[in-house]
Amino acid sequence: MEIKENKLLELIKERKKKEKTRPKELDPIKKKENVKRWTSLYRRNINLYASRHLKIRIHPFQHIMLYLMGISQVFFAICSRGLSKKI
Repeated sequence: MEIKENKLLELIKERKKKEKTRPKELDPIKKKENVKRWTSLYRRNINLYASRHLKIRIHPFQHIMLYLMGISQVFFAICSRGLSKKI
């Protein structure tokens, strides 16, 4: 009987320790601020959104093109075929 009680006490201590280290939910003001920050980051860096969030593998020149598309009013790209052979 005593062994079961010890195991139960250990389990309770372990759960309490996990509860202390568990991340707490943010208050609505902080949450809104974080959303604004992430949104502005991804709006300014479309290439990061494509590679990190959408998990699209893109080449370095595609990173540059997407970034330039995001920051400029007018964008011209002269593209050719043949990249698919290198992948």
